[in-house]
Amino acid sequence: MTFQRDTAFQLALRLNMRCILATLAVVALLFSAGAAWADWDDIREAFNQGEYAIVMEELHELAEEGDGEAQTALGEQYSRDSAGIGTPQNYTEAVKWYRKAAEQGEANAQSDLGIMYHHGNGVPQNYAEALKWVRKAAEQGDAEASFELGWKYQYGYRGIPQDLTEATKWYLKAGRAGSYSVAGHCRHHVRDGLGCSPKPRRGKKVDS
Repeated sequence: MTFQRDTAFQLALRLNMRCILATLAVVALLFSAGAAWADWDDIREAFNQGEYAIVMEELHELAEEGDGEAQTALGEQYSRDSAGIGTPQNYTEAVKWYRKAAEQGEANAQSDLGIMYHHGNGVPQNYAEALKWVRKAAEQGDAEASFELGWKYQYGYRGIPQDLTEATKWYLKAGRAGSYSVAGHCRHHVRDGLGCSPKPRRGKKVDS
C-alpha cells in the first residue's frame, strides 16, 4: 500500500468513525438518565414522539441559557444532522454553537470546531486554528482528538513536524480513552514502530 493510498484510507476511516461517534453521542445525550434539567426530559419525550421541531426548539433554549452540552448538540445537528432528525445543514450556525461550547471547555465541541477550521466550513480555512482546537480537546482526554493529533504527528501535517514519539504518545492516549479509530489504524502501522499494542477500551476520556 502506497503512502498516498494509506493516507486516504486513514482519512476515510477517521471521518467515518467520527460520524458514527457523533451520532451515538447525540442520541446518548438525548437519552441520558442523569440529565439535571426538566428541559432534557422534554427533549427526550419530543424525540421519542418524533416531534423533531420541538427537539430543536428545546435545544436552542438550553443553549441560549449557556448549556455547553446543548450548544455542542446544536453544532452537531447543524453540521451533519447527527441525531438523524432532518436538520438542514448550516455551517455558519454550527460554528456559532461549537465556538460557544468550545470556549466553555466542551472537548467534543473543541474537536469539531477544529474540523470546521480544517475544512473551511462556516469559517475561513485556517490550519493553525484547527490544530489549536483539536489540541485543546486532546489535552482534555478526548479520544478521537487524541487520535487526530497522533495522526498529524505521525505524518507531519500542515506545519506539524513529523515526530513518531509524539505520535505514539497521542495514539496511546486515544487507545486508552476508547478510540475506535486507533485500533484499525494501528493494524496498518505496526511496521512503523508506533506504540499501538494496547487494545482500546470503551470510554471517551483518559487522564493525561
